[in-house]
Amino acid sequence: MPTFTSMPFGVAAGPDGNLWVTESGAAKVARLTTAGVFTEFPISSGGGGGAITAGPDGNLWFVQPNAGGVCRLTTAGAITCFTVPETAGVPVELMGITVGHDQNLWVAGFAVSSIWRVTPTGTITAFPGTSAQDIAAAPDGNLWLAPAGGSSLTRVTP
Repeated sequence: MPTFTSMPFGVAAGPDGNLWVTESGAAKVARLTTAGVFTEFPISSGGGGGAITAGPDGNLWFVQPNAGGVCRLTTAGAITCFTVPETAGVPVELMGITVGHDQNLWVAGFAVSSIWRVTPTGTITAFPGTSAQDIAAAPDGNLWLAPAGGSSLTRVTP
C-alpha cells in the first residue's frame, strides 16, 4: 500500500476490472489495477473505510465503521458519504455491507440493534434487528447476519 499507515480493511472487485481497498488508518480508498498500480483517493468526510462492495449502480459502496457513514465511490474516485443517524442516542458503528436482491445496499451495525437499507440514491431506512458484524445476501432473496458474539446466524427478509 502506498500509505504506510493505511491499515487495509476491505477489498472488492470493481465494475471497472480493478480492485478497490479501503484504508481504515489513512481515511483513503485505493484503486489497484491488475498491473499493480495504486491510486489513492481521500475520504473528505473523515473516518477510515471498512467493508466495501460493488453496488448495483456501477459504483462501489463502503462503510465508515466509526464515523457512521455509508459512502458511494465512483470508479473515477469521487466519494459521497451519507450519515446514518444515531439510534437511541447510541453512535452507529457500521460493519458489513452487501447488495440485496432488491438492488439496494444493506448495512449491518455493531453497537446498535438495527440494519439499514440504503438506496443507490443514498436514502437510508433503519430496521430494528440485531447487532451484527457482517451481512450477506442469500440466493433465496433473504439477508443473513452474523451477530456480534454468540453462535447463531439471523435471517432477515427484505
